Amino acid sequence: MLKSASMTKEILLTVSNKPGILNTATAYLADRGINIEGVVGLGMKDKDTAIILMVVDDIRRALDAFKDEDIGYAVERDAVMLEVQNRPGALLSITKILAQMRINIDHIYATKSSADAPARVVLSTNDNERTFIALRKAVSVEPGR
Repeated sequence: MLKSASMTKEILLTVSNKPGILNTATAYLADRGINIEGVVGLGMKDKDTAIILMVVDDIRRALDAFKDEDIGYAVERDAVMLEVQNRPGALLSITKILAQMRINIDHIYATKSSADAPARVVLSTNDNERTFIALRKAVSVEPGR
């Protein structure tokens, strides 16, 4: 069910939790022709702060855009990008491996397009390198590979 595994970079953007902030952030990227490949946003318990995690097609330019526009605090972080079959049990095949290895998932988000297209999963763990190696190995041993 796991089709591919690769290391990627994601942006962690800390912003004020107010109406329109995601609109502003995405406009900065769109105006520069930067595509968002995956995104999740979370309001924090203090209710004044929000976190936006995203994978984009040009991380350098995106980080520069956020710095130039002073929207919040943006940092680059390592993550693992997976492509999985779009069917029941696909996420289970990933979480089972990580649980057996006692790797903790810090955060996870996913995208889906059509039923025929693979879903993309972005995750960060307490050990991204071990996660990547284990899941890349799982890709190579799946039937039909």
